[in-house]
Amino acid sequence: EPIRSFYNKDNKIGVLVIPGLGNFGRYGLSFWKVTGETMQSGTSSSLTLTTLKSLGFFDGQIHIQVQKIPNNDGTLLVQVSLAVPKKGRKIPKRLGEAVVKEIAQSMVQASSRRTRQTLARKSQNKRFKEVGKRQADKRRQSRFEREKLLEEMAEDRRRRWQRSNPDAGRYRPSGH
Repeated sequence: EPIRSFYNKDNKIGVLVIPGLGNFGRYGLSFWKVTGETMQSGTSSSLTLTTLKSLGFFDGQIHIQVQKIPNNDGTLLVQVSLAVPKKGRKIPKRLGEAVVKEIAQSMVQASSRRTRQTLARKSQNKRFKEVGKRQADKRRQSRFEREKLLEEMAEDRRRRWQRSNPDAGRYRPSGH
């Protein structure tokens, strides 16, 4: 059964709901606070979560690091580590490994989802621009053809008027 998490961005406090940790082996709540956050020029970022004192079922820190591997088509390296102090309340090894594994999988899924969304947004933007360009080209072409047709009609009208009017070239309204 997966681990669920809830996070409050204002206080930088979160809760992990861990199956098999609580009383009678049901669910246990583990309260976390963000104690360290770094981002290095879009290639690497890390996050350190620390348990809140006297809350939850164990004490410790989780360090999450995500690195973009250069020259490898945007491949990400996700590292998650759990540290429990010697005098702190311990978590069973099996559950500790499950927590680390679930968090790593969650990070990979979140980053791949975000990458897919970004690519889809770029694709939509490109298609939107292409459609706009095509429509603008059509409007310009139809406007050009319409003006050309109007000019031809005006020229034809002038020719017909000159043919039907014998004084067409010589008539001056002022009489000169």
